[in-house]
Amino acid sequence: MESRRSGRSLALVAAMAGAPLLLAFADGPLPALTGGFGEPSCHSCHFDRPLAPPGARLTVAGFPQSYTPGRRYLISVEVETLAPSRGGFQLAVRYASGARAGAQAGGLAVAGEGVQLVAAGEPAVEYAQHTLAGASPRAGRLAWKVAWTAPEAPAHPVLLHVAANAANGDESPLGDRVYLASLASTPERR
Repeated sequence: MESRRSGRSLALVAAMAGAPLLLAFADGPLPALTGGFGEPSCHSCHFDRPLAPPGARLTVAGFPQSYTPGRRYLISVEVETLAPSRGGFQLAVRYASGARAGAQAGGLAVAGEGVQLVAAGEPAVEYAQHTLAGASPRAGRLAWKVAWTAPEAPAHPVLLHVAANAANGDESPLGDRVYLASLASTPERR
């Protein structure tokens, strides 16, 4: 019995210690948390559940299996859950392999409300992610839109990595659900 209380006390202390950190990033996560190319993911802060637990689902639509160089694609990211309280996402599109593996592939642009772009690294990689307003559900849905312009050259295979969470809104790292997705796209041959 005492060991359970100690475990709960430690979890409470960890949650209280992490609450100011989470509040500091309520307007979006730090860059480079997609889970791709060796990056950590949202799970590094929202950590008490396993990845992809039941109760919500991540859907990514609009990213092509085969892209036309220079073409613009509208990507939709949605976290489906019964009672969304808060949530967020971060995505990046990078070259899959070769000398440019992990480097920015094409360009991202904001295509809907509640989305912002941030850059990090050297050379810089663009990340699309939620804003403070974008962390709140609209019409009962956690959904975001991002435009991706495929690279002109070099036209090589690319990977989209996205991390998303369905948070319970208690401003602690506990009780939230984290989901990861990785989608590949190859250039169309002309």
